[in-house]
Amino acid sequence: MDGSRFRPTTFIGPRYAEPSGTKIRRGSLVPDWIDTGDMQSISIRGLSAGPQYVYFISPDQKIVVVDPQSRRIMRVIR
Repeated sequence: MDGSRFRPTTFIGPRYAEPSGTKIRRGSLVPDWIDTGDMQSISIRGLSAGPQYVYFISPDQKIVVVDPQSRRIMRVIR
């Protein structure tokens, strides 16, 4: 490798091609019908290390991190 940072162009996980009608921003409530995948925060800026979170991939290819108890969006990663 040449030392440059590798950035994936496609993300793997629960994804949606059609908009849900939910505004994708911190604090928004995610509808129950949206499936999520499990993840653990190891070093995501703005999240506590250790707690379990869930996520999905938005139609515009953003990783949306959600608190599984409240179903609120905790972080959007571009």
